[in-house]
Amino acid sequence: FRFLKAPEPWLIFLATLFGNAGVFAWFSYIKPYMLYVTGFTETFMTFIMMFVGLGMVLGNIISGKLSARFSPLRIAATTDGIIVLSLVMLFLFADVKGAALGLAFICCAGLFALSAPLQILLLQNAKGGEMLGAAGGQMAFNLGSAVGAYCGGMMLTLGFAYNYVALPAALLSFSAMSALLAYGYVKNRRHENVIAPSA
Repeated sequence: FRFLKAPEPWLIFLATLFGNAGVFAWFSYIKPYMLYVTGFTETFMTFIMMFVGLGMVLGNIISGKLSARFSPLRIAATTDGIIVLSLVMLFLFADVKGAALGLAFICCAGLFALSAPLQILLLQNAKGGEMLGAAGGQMAFNLGSAVGAYCGGMMLTLGFAYNYVALPAALLSFSAMSALLAYGYVKNRRHENVIAPSA
């Protein structure tokens, strides 16, 4: 438990929670969104779910390949930024079938692209407690699913249309990106403090 005394793992937990919550605030309502706002038919939903599922697989693969070239922090923060933009556009272009389908693909690809870099960051910041760090990351991920669905549902409870679930979704994903940027800042300050005494 010693690694939990530092702020870095907690910021990664927050990024994991908010990142998953952001996508699930919208994805939990993908069927009514696609049917009642975008205008797809019921029979087309099978194709839509297969298509976004393909996005999840490709997101995971691409993220893994990028990990050899870029830092996990850069991959995760950039991915969260892409998800934020996708969710805002899912709100704005909900009634455009091609746009909604393409953005849904990008959004779901982004969700699974976050898995590898966030796990790497957790393991890097959980020295001596790697198993606990990984378990904490999974807890944050699952909690994010519940928080996201709740936040999306609040918009429906307030009487808004299904495309409005993308607004709290974008805000949650932005919070995830902010947590990662805060992590980078804390990490840089710690690195500078280590170097300064020896200079």
